[in-house]
Amino acid sequence: MSVEAFQNGRSPLPEWFEDALRLGTITERTTPADFVRQFYIKRGGQEVLIDEGDYVIRNPRGNITACDPGMFRATYVPDDQPLEIYRKPTFQEIQALVHQTTKSKGWDDQPSTFGDKIALICGEACEALEEWRGGRAINETYYSGKMPGQDGTLGSITQHVTSPTPNVLCKKPEGVPSELADAVIRIMDICEQEGIDLGAAILEKNAFNLTRPYRHGNKRI
Repeated sequence: MSVEAFQNGRSPLPEWFEDALRLGTITERTTPADFVRQFYIKRGGQEVLIDEGDYVIRNPRGNITACDPGMFRATYVPDDQPLEIYRKPTFQEIQALVHQTTKSKGWDDQPSTFGDKIALICGEACEALEEWRGGRAINETYYSGKMPGQDGTLGSITQHVTSPTPNVLCKKPEGVPSELADAVIRIMDICEQEGIDLGAAILEKNAFNLTRPYRHGNKRI
């Protein structure tokens, strides 16, 4: 058996997926309101929703897993070995990860004020604006620089982004998405350092925003 994969909601369901449904490896629930078929896969004792566009993969051992498109493309899939897919990290795990990276690169060695950090967040937002002003599409990511000793092509990258190692060489991502990511990384770094659960704060603020009237305050934007 070789590695098999299909994209949920955008490809026909293969026979092995239908078999997994019958065996209970994957469960299905139909939303009563719109009759949308929703599939769940068991992971760590819990059922996790397979989003539309996610890849569902069966490895040579017959194990089934799922991942988002970006993770699927970044994972090297050999035909003769079991497929290893890292699960998508939670919001809190990403917050802890970016703070750990910031700390490991020495950016916490010298104290900086809260105002300094807020200014740097604004700087990243300005860089995103400059990318757009320069003609880049809002959703465009491009890469600069060459890998040391390489011809500049990415080649086969086997390491997932959540567990980097020093021997993984890749170009620097540029563009609006990357600059927005830098802004969020800086926000997450502050929150992790100060003990703020950013995910919970976002949900709390969104719940309050739902109670506000339409275009409250009568502001232009």
